[in-house]
Amino acid sequence: MDKLELYRVCIQTLLEKYAQSKFGNEDVENELFFDPIRNHYQLLRVGWKGLERIYYTVLHFDIKGGKIWLQHNATDIDVGQ
Repeated sequence: MDKLELYRVCIQTLLEKYAQSKFGNEDVENELFFDPIRNHYQLLRVGWKGLERIYYTVLHFDIKGGKIWLQHNATDIDVGQ
């Protein structure tokens, strides 16, 4: 497995694991977006909390220039480590 494919697998595994977490609201779902062609990977929270629309990025990774870029982290875990 080459370095790029290893990065893709590691990011997808991390996002899939974190997406299994439940946040207590059944009307809000975790959605995973994997774009291996352009090397973009995201976990989003999408749904409704009463009349309030919920839509935000939890984690966003890109692979650019042979490196993993953590673009956004709205968690309390240090996924960079």
